[in-house]
Amino acid sequence: MRRGEVVTQQCNLTQDDREMLTWLTKNCVDYPMRSSTECPQQNPLNADAEVAVMYMIKTLSEGKSLENVFPIGAMKNMRAHVLGKFINDEDGCWDAYRIN
Repeated sequence: MRRGEVVTQQCNLTQDDREMLTWLTKNCVDYPMRSSTECPQQNPLNADAEVAVMYMIKTLSEGKSLENVFPIGAMKNMRAHVLGKFINDEDGCWDAYRIN
């Protein structure tokens, strides 16, 4: 895959996906389910979708616009950012004594 090239793939829905779409339809949720080629596209060989989604959410929540491709090093930096949040959690929400 060349940088900036959009790759479209069709996949079979999982049972969870089917159930979610059925629930959306039954509950009158009018939410368009379509692929967007105007946001960064993850490499189809990369199984790191959650990092890509967190990057997009963080970028949009900061009022920035998304580019058509992920900037070089963006996923590596996002992984480091998330790991840093877990390691340096100031609120102590991961403290076993506070959870129990």
